Amino acid sequence: MTDDTVRSAADATARGADRAPASTARVAGADAASSGREAPLLAVDRVVKRYTLPRERLFAPAPAVHALRGVSLAMHAGRSVGLVGESGSGKSTFARIVMALERPTSGRVAVLGRDLNALGPGALRRARRDFQMVFQDPYGSLDPRQRVGRIVAEPLAAIAESAPAARVAEALDAVGLRASDAAKYPHEFSGGQRQRIAIARALITRPRLIVADEPVSALDVSVQAQVLNLLLDLQRDFGVTYLFISHDLAVVDHVCGHVAVMFAGRIVEEGPADALFRAPAHPYTRAFIEAAPSAEPAQRGGAFGERAAQTARAPEVAADRAPAAAGCAYATRCPHAQPRCVADDPALAPVGAAYPDSAAAVAVAGGGVTHASAQAPITPHRAACHYADAVARGDAPPRSLT
Repeated sequence: MTDDTVRSAADATARGADRAPASTARVAGADAASSGREAPLLAVDRVVKRYTLPRERLFAPAPAVHALRGVSLAMHAGRSVGLVGESGSGKSTFARIVMALERPTSGRVAVLGRDLNALGPGALRRARRDFQMVFQDPYGSLDPRQRVGRIVAEPLAAIAESAPAARVAEALDAVGLRASDAAKYPHEFSGGQRQRIAIARALITRPRLIVADEPVSALDVSVQAQVLNLLLDLQRDFGVTYLFISHDLAVVDHVCGHVAVMFAGRIVEEGPADALFRAPAHPYTRAFIEAAPSAEPAQRGGAFGERAAQTARAPEVAADRAPAAAGCAYATRCPHAQPRCVADDPALAPVGAAYPDSAAAVAVAGGGVTHASAQAPITPHRAACHYADAVARGDAPPRSLT
């Protein structure tokens, strides 16, 4: 997939994303009128997910694995967020927690102010009209025994709504399929068309939030561009907001205006995509970008592009080392780790590095960043690193740990 393939659609959507759609603003405005600030569409507060493993011996304590470690994230209507990270970082677990497919060990997940963990089964089913999911595998996520019309209408049945043929036809038309396709079976479609069916299924309840877990990774490159253009069109036409989970930084850069980077079950950096890609402030983010050819960091310009070569010359550290048990989880792999890093676990804090002077004007005030034309606040560029400013500038100290 090339930048030119989806650039025009991405630019058009980026201009529209700075203003919440009218339908979105009407719904969210009532909740935020008193405060003058739009309430979060999704609010995740200190979520922990721990899995208990089988005991190795009869009376031995059961070992546990922490998939998520105190993750917090806020999303506002009209501002899609890309969640990136390596395999095993906790991205898909986070998606399942947000969708209430799994319960967190602790913490709170709220959609439109409703705590999903406090809802009963019936109330949770009704709440799902506002948030839906698109899965990674367009082959395994569709029941091969059911016709497309029934597959697309399935979310309506779950919330006890009727599914008239006209509504199914409308959803299929929105994703570029014909109404007559409702009578066919999934095996009659290509991979890209199957993913369009999955998107139509997510869209039929007219949700405010769609969680897309690697929605194009299983598709050919040319088909990826078509699906991305479709997602951008739906965002513009229906006012839907995406939590877009991917390991492909180029895809996230096109679709999302905000990026959160996850490592070892924690968000280690987040902020506006332009700022984060130009001046990554966490060593893991910088290494992740450098390892992704599609991100083309040297061509981005700005502070990051000027220091790409310097970053590449950082001392190599074994990538297969396990995360640290105490202090910063990335300390065992970080090229800038200091004794402080293994003793003190850094929290997310605003980055003081310069923000990009791009077309989207930003103002830094009171620790927050807000686009000049935006209705919703933008989370500031933050990183969980003791030396975040130095990493963003490119002059972080070399590693002093063995």
